[in-house]
Amino acid sequence: MNFEEELYNLDVPEEHIPELLKFGKDNPEFLTKAIKAEGNAKKYSVAQTKMEPSDLINNQIAFWVVQ
Repeated sequence: MNFEEELYNLDVPEEHIPELLKFGKDNPEFLTKAIKAEGNAKKYSVAQTKMEPSDLINNQIAFWVVQ
C-alpha cells in the first residue's frame, strides 16, 4: 500500500494529503512509522469522538494571563 492509500485509510482531510505526500517523499521512514503507529489508528480519529452536551455552551469564558 502506498502513502496516499494509507492517508485515506487514516481519514486525513483531503486538503492535507498533498503536503503530507511531499513530506513523505523527503522523510519516508518517519511517515511510515507515523502511519503505522497504534495511536494513529482510525478508531482513535477525532471523527469517532462522541459529542456530549456541555455546560459551557453559550457562555463567555475569560482567561487571565499573568506574566
